Amino acid sequence: MRLARFVVEVIGALTVLVAMPGYADHSGHVQKAERPLLLEDWQTVDKQYEDCDPNAVPSSAVWRAIMGHASLAVNSNDKSLGLLLSLANEPNRVAWNQWTLDFASAHRTSAAALYLKGDALARTGDWTKAVDVYTLCLSQAKTATMKAMVLNARGVALASLGDFNKARDDIEAAIGTAPKFADAYANLGTLKVLREAPDTAIEDYDRAIARSVAFALARNGRACARIGYSRDPNSVQQALSDYLSAKTCPPVRALAEANILAVSRIIGEGEDYGMKNSEGTTLSANQFRFMDSRSQQSIMARMPKEDLVNIADRAYKNYMHSKTWGEALQYLRADTLNLPFMDAKQSLRHADEHMAVFNSAKTMLQQRDNIRLGFDPAGGARTAELEKGYADRGNWPVKTWFGLAQQVSVPAQRQEKPPIGVTTP
Repeated sequence: MRLARFVVEVIGALTVLVAMPGYADHSGHVQKAERPLLLEDWQTVDKQYEDCDPNAVPSSAVWRAIMGHASLAVNSNDKSLGLLLSLANEPNRVAWNQWTLDFASAHRTSAAALYLKGDALARTGDWTKAVDVYTLCLSQAKTATMKAMVLNARGVALASLGDFNKARDDIEAAIGTAPKFADAYANLGTLKVLREAPDTAIEDYDRAIARSVAFALARNGRACARIGYSRDPNSVQQALSDYLSAKTCPPVRALAEANILAVSRIIGEGEDYGMKNSEGTTLSANQFRFMDSRSQQSIMARMPKEDLVNIADRAYKNYMHSKTWGEALQYLRADTLNLPFMDAKQSLRHADEHMAVFNSAKTMLQQRDNIRLGFDPAGGARTAELEKGYADRGNWPVKTWFGLAQQVSVPAQRQEKPPIGVTTP
């Protein structure tokens, strides 16, 4: 009876495979992956990709999606992301959704079939149904790797629904179930970045990269965490180094480059001081620091003490950001990338200008009430405390993804400018 049922299920699945668009052109490859899928044997599934002729990799969206999950299971994370991002295309997503529905219908007790069905639902944005399917799948999973993959995926779905506590529980459970599964560590780090806890996220990304060296998305995430955790001046240099490393991986290149541009633009423009000129017009940080010292002091002289403290804090923060960014550009020689705000000398010059603003504000605070050097009249705190202002995490407009990349917006690829003297056809 069991044999007869298995034959019927396989025949039914084969019929569906040939009929569905998006994978009929490579249905044989998809069929070959079925048997190890049902056995939760992800290594054997992944080997099918490795055995392919590099010049003739199947274009089937379904096959690439299956291989993407297999690569995720065996910690080939860069390869996994490249394969799974092919599902960002709407026709591919539709083909994947239909195939997973049919495959799960033909194999109702298969954890792998249910897992892939949940993935397809998540890619349509139906996170609630995805969570339900993953929960059902968890009761069917037999191997530790399969259980970890399901917990990891359900955690991502819960995070997408805003249930961060349960999401963290699931992702941490995935780590406990399969401690070698790299994506769960990276997703835990990403979850912490979303929850504005970048300091401990760095450790999670470290663990992910230790288990999967070719993990550009984890490096991008770690860079985001390091930028957010800017108490240590070295974190800016380390973040830029991570972004540049992530940028070398094609699936992550546009994301990493968009983050570099976002950080360099924020630092290049500086945080506004919140000051207005005599006409009541708000001045940007750049406008103010370009003014001569007499004009700066004239504006600050009219300001309440609390506003002066705020100016000093922001000026020192701008100084530290510009200084550490400029030093990072010099050390990594990143100012040769021909990107906006990536001029090391200019960044260091801006740092000096921001420091001049800080010193003017601090001097005025000290002189206003003729108080002892080193004290802030606004609240009795030492002005040395102002110099820690740069340590706050700020609101850096940087982005990273969960490894499943189920609902992501891929930044437009920046067009490289040809070297001077080189023409393009």
